[in-house]
Amino acid sequence: MCYGPEFVAAPFQDWLAPVGIQRFRLYPGSPQENGHNEHFTGTLRREVLNIECFATTRQAQVVINQ
Repeated sequence: MCYGPEFVAAPFQDWLAPVGIQRFRLYPGSPQENGHNEHFTGTLRREVLNIECFATTRQAQVVINQ
């Protein structure tokens, strides 16, 4: 499971809930349990989060949704 502040912050959780995305816990140190999510998270980080600098959660939402 991702423990970075961008994934556990209340605004991010509030953004996920309306579209039906729920968090679930995996055993620490076992990314192989959720390969699709690990791939998606890595791609999102490489292509968006590491490149852009967001002042607000709303700015991040707009860019990610594009």
